[in-house]
Amino acid sequence: MTRRSNKDNLVEHPEIDKLEKQLRKQKPKRWPTKQLALTPLKWRALKKKEEIHLLLLLTLLEINPIHPPPPARNDYEIKPQIIALVRQNQFNGLPAEHPLDHIENFEEICSTTRSNGVSADYLKCKLFSFSLGDKASRWLKSLPAHSITTWDEYKAAFINHFYTKQRSISVRNKISTFAKQQ
Repeated sequence: MTRRSNKDNLVEHPEIDKLEKQLRKQKPKRWPTKQLALTPLKWRALKKKEEIHLLLLLTLLEINPIHPPPPARNDYEIKPQIIALVRQNQFNGLPAEHPLDHIENFEEICSTTRSNGVSADYLKCKLFSFSLGDKASRWLKSLPAHSITTWDEYKAAFINHFYTKQRSISVRNKISTFAKQQ
């Protein structure tokens, strides 16, 4: 069975398809001239290095923890202004930052954009990584591959990690202190 006949079982990755198109458009490489002083052995080593870079790119796509179901349409575009707005309000995972406030602010920003054939859930999953910096970004990269497939899972994992027991205890104490004062 060839790859072409088994095409229905393959998972589509827009980034891989784009890279494949670019590689097909490139002209075939010829042997370098003597001015470059590359022997056929060195040239093969360079080609192998390119293959390794491509393999690393494909591996990075596979280990991404966020893997929402693909949208109905593949020709959507997330506007750079939205990405910039999300990046301006980054959550770094510092003790003074409030994860629930960050989620609320992020969802408000996401509500300002729409794309036909693309769910709001999918857009939030794609945009949320732009809203994370420093410690929060490291947390995201530490998640197992394909462990999150929906926005609700993403939000729950984020809150479970950054909304600590200490913060819950602090809020309870503030509420009880406020109740006693009245």
